[in-house]
Amino acid sequence: MKYGLQEHYIDEMVLDSTTEMRDGFNGFCDLLRKESIPLTIISAGVTNVIESVLKKHSHEVRLPKGTAILANEMRFADGNLVGWSEPLLTSQSKRQCAETYPDVYKERVEGKGVLLFGDSLGDVTMAEGGGH
Repeated sequence: MKYGLQEHYIDEMVLDSTTEMRDGFNGFCDLLRKESIPLTIISAGVTNVIESVLKKHSHEVRLPKGTAILANEMRFADGNLVGWSEPLLTSQSKRQCAETYPDVYKERVEGKGVLLFGDSLGDVTMAEGGGH
């Protein structure tokens, strides 16, 4: 907002970056697709950047149908950053996804077995939202 970030910069920055998919991610997505298991990505990162990285690697990664990304989204108007989705997700607030995204939580977590992967110890509580 203050620095005039434009929406097209995201794809340009990601294309110029050296991002790589982790070993095994492609095979994991193949298995999820084969078994019709939905993928839900919960991140304290930025939705727009995550989508751009996935798009950059779309020639090697085929995501399962209905993949959902629950993260902080940059809001743009006329191509210019004007704000952020709320509430902001942090590594400590990811468990609040049940309240922020109740439909996704009910469809994909509530009463079901969940495989949970994270990159920090706090991530183990992500599936506990909604009083579970």
